[in-house]
Amino acid sequence: MEQHSGQAKMPEACVPFQQPPVDPLDSSADFYGFASLLLGSAASYLGMRVCAWPALLCCMVSLSNIKRSKANYQLALGSVAFCLISLVTTYSGFRQKMSRARKGEL
Repeated sequence: MEQHSGQAKMPEACVPFQQPPVDPLDSSADFYGFASLLLGSAASYLGMRVCAWPALLCCMVSLSNIKRSKANYQLALGSVAFCLISLVTTYSGFRQKMSRARKGEL
């Protein structure tokens, strides 16, 4: 019969889990990129200029912290594009033009 090292029927063969060491500098989470997307979406959907500039700042910080070996360029370019689109839409006055067109003022 084949023996496995983690059988529950043999408690003496069970070994406790050892967490592998993790380097904090090698994290893959991009919190600034996520904050950039959240602030950019708030700026474009709600028309808040106050959120558009911090979105640009978070986007630039995210780009400066990215490692070339683990770079996800599609995510980075999407974050930059969404940030710039939110800036353009908040400053272009498109929202005011659409609201006036709905009211029949144009």
